[in-house]
Amino acid sequence: QEEKRTGWRDPAVRKLLNPSLFAGRPPSVVYHNDWATGVPSFDESPLHEELAAAKRAQEEAEGAATEEGEAPAPPPAKPAKLRRPLSAKPAGDRPRSTQLWNYHKRLLTFKVGYKTTMVRKSHWCAGITETRGSNANSYWGMAFPRSSYARVKPFQRVNHFPGTFSLGRKDRLVRGVQKMRRRLQSMTDSDTGERLSKQVDFMPETYMLPKEYSAFKAAFKAGSGAWIWKPNACARGIGIRLITKLDQIPRKKDTDEVKQGQVQKYIANPLLLNGAKCDLRIYVVATCYNPLRLYIYPEGLVRISTKKYNAKSAKKGSSQRARFMHLTNYSVNKHSRSFVPNQSADEQNVGNKWSLTALWQHLRERGLSEHDVATVWTRIGAVVRKAFIAADGTINNFLWSCCPYPNNCYELFGVDILLDANLKPWLLEVNTSPDTSPSSPMDKRIKSSMLTSLFTMLRFSVVDKKAALKAAEEEGDVRAQQVSRRKLAG
Repeated sequence: QEEKRTGWRDPAVRKLLNPSLFAGRPPSVVYHNDWATGVPSFDESPLHEELAAAKRAQEEAEGAATEEGEAPAPPPAKPAKLRRPLSAKPAGDRPRSTQLWNYHKRLLTFKVGYKTTMVRKSHWCAGITETRGSNANSYWGMAFPRSSYARVKPFQRVNHFPGTFSLGRKDRLVRGVQKMRRRLQSMTDSDTGERLSKQVDFMPETYMLPKEYSAFKAAFKAGSGAWIWKPNACARGIGIRLITKLDQIPRKKDTDEVKQGQVQKYIANPLLLNGAKCDLRIYVVATCYNPLRLYIYPEGLVRISTKKYNAKSAKKGSSQRARFMHLTNYSVNKHSRSFVPNQSADEQNVGNKWSLTALWQHLRERGLSEHDVATVWTRIGAVVRKAFIAADGTINNFLWSCCPYPNNCYELFGVDILLDANLKPWLLEVNTSPDTSPSSPMDKRIKSSMLTSLFTMLRFSVVDKKAALKAAEEEGDVRAQQVSRRKLAG
């Protein structure tokens, strides 16, 4: 009935559709990136030219019939008008993937929980309808409470795992890595004989305040370098400050007690681009946690500070506290008068935000070989894997206790990496809701390509929602029953 209603077996419909996408029934959706790149739109495609030529031929035939005194042929019947998606655009702005629009819109739906233009466009260009209902095939939003995962339906995909705060919160991430290091302290490599804990050296020396303030005070007095203080649960560079004196540690106003946070050893020899400090934003997607399955997107962003780096300001006792020098966050440096925005998607090494491709090319121009560049990328991948393994146990516990359908979750992470002068990668933090809004043409190109690749990889398929819900109720999913029992017992 669904095939008859939507006309999948109609030869005229099949002519409009890409045969590589369909084989007898509506398959997984393929997302296109036409709206953000220079790919010709649907109005410029050969298909549109063919339809326009047919229309011109019909008009010429009607004109010839009128001259001979014959009545013109009646126009073909128009298809039934379908309800337009919430994010639909005028016909002239639609990309070439709009040819799938009328056929997918009744079958697949998506819902967003907050303003995300890039996510909306990625879904819309694949022909998926936006909905406000609760039966959407795809949901994209901020992290929601653990109790909400029990309401996820078998045909839905949500963009968060429960318990990923163990990665997103800076204090939980540090504790997980420290726990992993202690666990590997007694283990040795069978080939080299060295302790495996030495391989967990991708985070700077860190102390949790106020609990470890005494240990930090002793380390501060013993060393000569600066430290950096970070709040536990803030983003976009909020609250971060350089510590060159002990009295710069934030304290509560009433009790003069040290505030909660963490203090890390400042990496005083960072990789410099044009004399300024930089860090990398790496996009990582987790599609499964048992087993752990990660995908690292090969393109990313390089964020550059707006003030030239001065190594003397990163020493103990220095009075120079230049925020635009030591912080590379875009949300911080965009307020600097020296900030240079990117103006073209083709200029990947201009301004205070580069692409990873531009960084690798810059390193090659500085004398690094292809093997050395590939080694740097391999090391970054190893750091990402170790960080996610450190939080694997916590997330799995939440996943199997909260989700009736654990495979329906996925999550996009933004991992911030700092390279030092020796090209060793250091993990700064992991963002569970990285910003997907574009700030420049190059930013738009990278993020749109990343999102379309992500959604294509997830392979949303057309399913009978009513039948899926009925089957889930009849079969009585074991995991859902366990969750309900724990709620009653708790």
